[in-house]
Amino acid sequence: FFLEYLVCYLLFAAPSAALICSFSSLFACSLFAVAHIQAPLRLTIHIPYNHRSGFSEPSEIGSGNTSTRHTMDTDQSPSQEEQDVATANSETGLLDHNLPIFPNAIERDLPLLEKVRPVATLVAHSLALCSLLVTCRWIFMLGGLSWKEGESKLVFNWHPLLMIVAFCFMTVASLSFRFPFRSSAHNLTKAVHGMAWLVAAISACIALIAVFKSHNDSVSGYVANLYSFHSWVGSFVITIYIVQFTMGAYAFYWSSLPSFKAAVLQFHVVVGPVLYFSMAGTILLGIQEKEGFVGCSYKVDSPDLFPLPRLGKIPPVCLVSHSMG
Repeated sequence: FFLEYLVCYLLFAAPSAALICSFSSLFACSLFAVAHIQAPLRLTIHIPYNHRSGFSEPSEIGSGNTSTRHTMDTDQSPSQEEQDVATANSETGLLDHNLPIFPNAIERDLPLLEKVRPVATLVAHSLALCSLLVTCRWIFMLGGLSWKEGESKLVFNWHPLLMIVAFCFMTVASLSFRFPFRSSAHNLTKAVHGMAWLVAAISACIALIAVFKSHNDSVSGYVANLYSFHSWVGSFVITIYIVQFTMGAYAFYWSSLPSFKAAVLQFHVVVGPVLYFSMAGTILLGIQEKEGFVGCSYKVDSPDLFPLPRLGKIPPVCLVSHSMG
């Protein structure tokens, strides 16, 4: 990151532009790394597929002593659309999660990360719900909510609340295909995935409207928009969200081209997690900015060399926001 900053500073000759440039290049490198990390995971399980007869029955997966045989029930044969997608994916080397996955597929060959995924999925949903409850408490301590003119601070409180709501639904959407108790009907899981992203998008839109409404209140006074680093990063994340949502909706709900679906899927499964963690980072920046306005420091009369015993002097509203972060 330091080397990227130096190069960007030589190119732009401005610290702020160099900082944005270095963060952008770091984001691109991270995206590249995630793509290469996830690729082996997607190719770990290989299910032989025959275009005419469907999945081979039985199919051998693995080699040597670790090979495992799996059979597919004739009542669960893939549809013609799934066969076309599988044919297109066989050309790109990508295993489409639209196809039925056997629940007992070579558990012995899966890494530890795959085995603990069901527990991690449940914990992620639980923590998302806890963050929403803590946010509600935080909003109450900040004075509550309002949509009236002259109460810009209370109008602004809609923004963090709805952004956390959006993040919770993003958790549901991101893990809908990983949830251990999901429905066996793929179309239902697919609908939950899309609707969760849609609800998250609506919540984020209302949250952005609340910001502009509170900053352009003629009674409370006008406040500039897009002046903070949080707002810049947030705008970048919202842009990625729009592109991801639009491409996903078109490719997997309206498009009938299997090759196009397979091509979009390769980017969709990578950009999704990156977008999720970017949203989390943006929320943390927003909490930090709000705490600056609230004032989380405490008065000291001597050098604060041992701050741990004095943490109780931090305002309670800041302790709650710390816990929420």
